[in-house]
Amino acid sequence: MVGASSLRQRWSAFESCLTWHLEAEERYVLPLVERTHAVEIQEARRAHARIRKLVSEVALELELNIAGECSTHELMSMLREHARRNMPALYTRADEVASSTVRYCVGAMLGLAMLDA
Repeated sequence: MVGASSLRQRWSAFESCLTWHLEAEERYVLPLVERTHAVEIQEARRAHARIRKLVSEVALELELNIAGECSTHELMSMLREHARRNMPALYTRADEVASSTVRYCVGAMLGLAMLDA
């Protein structure tokens, strides 16, 4: 069984990676298609905000040693839905308009093989 301290450390690493990923998407990917796909981008930004809120709630629950399955399940469901719903199409569209240098850099930053140069 994982101890509370170890669990918090693992969560902190997950939280950092997820936050970095969301910020990279918002800074580099979403602006590439924002003018032509405004509705989808607004939806993605709302999803990001909801994800950040859930991440904060789970982090607080872990800190207070009251973490329950409800918040973590909601977060995981939200992440799956977000990834399934809009992101593949938006990444494809962004890939179509980005230069090869941008595709390479963004792909490397986000760890995505699909955005190759």
